[in-house]
Amino acid sequence: MISGIATPGAIYDIVRMLRPLVLHLGRALEGPLAGTGLTPATRALMETLAVEGPQTVPDVARRWTLGRQNVQRCVDALVELGLAEPVRNPGHRKSSLISLTPKGAVAFREIHDREQDVIARLTTGLAQPDVETCRRVLAHLQAGFQFSANRKDAR
Repeated sequence: MISGIATPGAIYDIVRMLRPLVLHLGRALEGPLAGTGLTPATRALMETLAVEGPQTVPDVARRWTLGRQNVQRCVDALVELGLAEPVRNPGHRKSSLISLTPKGAVAFREIHDREQDVIARLTTGLAQPDVETCRRVLAHLQAGFQFSANRKDAR
């Protein structure tokens, strides 16, 4: 049994494994997007709106640590496809909330279901306690790297 505090080298090994995993994940999950007119980025925005509810472009940009223009391009694409729409923001007169349309909500559920099928085929044999440990480690790393990116301390 391994005990003690994780070393920077051990964490770097995880980061090194994540880089190709992110690329492979994107490629493996392209299938569910086929024929939808969606990109991984617009699909990610749909998930944010489906899970967290209507958001402003600046809110999404802050959460993703991206420029507002990048998020706005995704919003524009979803609006053009009829999958999202600006709605009145009671908290701010000039910054609309972006919401999935009913068509967008259905499209996201269908894509998500197809993704779940792919994931189920690729992840057989994983023990739930291992998945929970992985989730905790990744959440810790995500929070730390996001904090660093927000502070622009990453070197």
